[in-house]
Amino acid sequence: MSRFGVRIHPGKQPSVEAWGELCISTVPELQAAVVGAMRERPGEPLVLDVRRVWFCDLAGLRSLWSLVEHGSASGTEVEVRPSAAIARIGRLVECVRAARIA
Repeated sequence: MSRFGVRIHPGKQPSVEAWGELCISTVPELQAAVVGAMRERPGEPLVLDVRRVWFCDLAGLRSLWSLVEHGSASGTEVEVRPSAAIARIGRLVECVRAARIA
């Protein structure tokens, strides 16, 4: 079984679903799928469903931020539906920022 997977769902509301480990080695696959979905239906809202991602490192979190920013810049609203793992690393990053550690 693969440790990461991604699928594009074109349907009425386009979405990209990812599962597994979102890390530095799997980020390119996610980015390619999301950017491809944006190109297929420019300007339409896109759901990025990562609720089945069970591990996310900082590279994965940064890629999510980057994809949301890329969507915004190209006129596509990207709605991220995070997993517990993604929410956890997001909270950790906010704690580091609040503590002015980095």
